[in-house]
Amino acid sequence: TMPGFCVASDCPSQEKIMGDWGGSDDNPFAAPEGDSPFSDPSVAQASGSATMPEYDPFAGASGEAPAPAVKAPAAARSPAPSDAPDWATPAAEQPKQNTATADEKNRAKNYDAAESQPEEQVRKDPGNRPANWPPFPMKCVWPFKPCFHHDFRGELPAYGYSLTKQGYYYWCAYFFTLFWNAICVCVAQSSVKNDTGLGLAFAYLFIFGPLSYLCWFQSLYKAIMKDGGSNLTWGWFFFSYLFQLVFVALMALGYPGLGGVGVWTASVVVQDDAAVGIVLFSCAICWVLLALFQAYHMKWALSIFKTSGGSFEGAQKEAQQLAVAGAVAGAVAK
Repeated sequence: TMPGFCVASDCPSQEKIMGDWGGSDDNPFAAPEGDSPFSDPSVAQASGSATMPEYDPFAGASGEAPAPAVKAPAAARSPAPSDAPDWATPAAEQPKQNTATADEKNRAKNYDAAESQPEEQVRKDPGNRPANWPPFPMKCVWPFKPCFHHDFRGELPAYGYSLTKQGYYYWCAYFFTLFWNAICVCVAQSSVKNDTGLGLAFAYLFIFGPLSYLCWFQSLYKAIMKDGGSNLTWGWFFFSYLFQLVFVALMALGYPGLGGVGVWTASVVVQDDAAVGIVLFSCAICWVLLALFQAYHMKWALSIFKTSGGSFEGAQKEAQQLAVAGAVAGAVAK
């Protein structure tokens, strides 16, 4: 035989070789069992290795396809108990709580009603605010529709609220006196048979009544507003208010033929007809009371105008600036 090789008969048997290694079937390269930290039963129980099945990579080697995984059906969602808190109940299942106050409901109702109307039917005042005065329904035809906006509590400061409110009451009394004056002129015309200015009385009612509201009351309202009125607005108010004071004083005097039933006219008529004279004196008393209250109200407005920092010089300056701006705009337009 060649050196280093042996024939089958001369080779040592496997039992002899294993016997030479000590006769043990254990892996000689494995660590001693007692030295492994995972051999502790408590550690094996905590890690779950004692009950975890071993992975067999040759389980599918027989050619059989592994069984497809079966997805477990989703468990039905149990409804939340009735006594569960709000956070445990889905938002769709929670009952809606109506916590709106009566005022909020009324505002929402008015807002929905305004939104449902066509845009051209929603009337605005000259300041592009929702018109709410005169208090006519929106269904009424023109001219019986709201044309102006009033919000005394919301738009007027405390120092000017009473002045403006008293001015509004004065205008209502002034309009009523114009109406009563026209009635008394009709009575005097039919009783005394003299010219008392019947046409002028009705002209005062239908012309001076609306103009007084537009000229001096709206000017007073804008001058007192919280955003601040200009000196020019105050100046226009005093100018128109002074003109009305002179007119009311003439009506209280009652010169015949001027269309006003005052003290003079009532004194002449009462000599011929006592009953008609008493009716005319009621109108004359209204004119006298209006003149006295307007003088007091005008003095009150003048004091507020001065304490708020206004001046007639400032009003004159603003008027000049406005006139110059208008002239320049006209020149540019040409």
